[in-house]
Amino acid sequence: LIETLLYIALFVIIVGAVLVATYNMIASTDKTQFRSLAHNEAQFITHKLTWLLNDAINATASGSTLTIDYASSSDLIVDLNGGRIRVDGVELNGVVAPVTSLAFVVTPAAGGSPTQVQMTFQIQNQYYNETFVSKKLIR
Repeated sequence: LIETLLYIALFVIIVGAVLVATYNMIASTDKTQFRSLAHNEAQFITHKLTWLLNDAINATASGSTLTIDYASSSDLIVDLNGGRIRVDGVELNGVVAPVTSLAFVVTPAAGGSPTQVQMTFQIQNQYYNETFVSKKLIR
């Protein structure tokens, strides 16, 4: 009877350890997926904003709002509203990657160098916190 109780106790300890290890692996995987999704959204925002400036002839910034002027079409307005970066009202990011700050700095053309637009935004959620900085020259 004592041997049986010892085997049962060892079995319970082993099963408990396996359950704890499995739970930790699943939780770690969820965190990693969450971080990956947030990072992918941040990369998408960076590439999209850079792409929007490709055909721009001028840009003006006011805090977290950027107005992009085009020669052949109407101007675009990029702004931050409730954790979401918007381009003419269309949101670029979702709830996985809320943007906590957005700033634009436009350096006008001078001495033969083209206009430069610097974009800085921060994404922060419970598992991910990173600041992204990107520069684009307007020719």
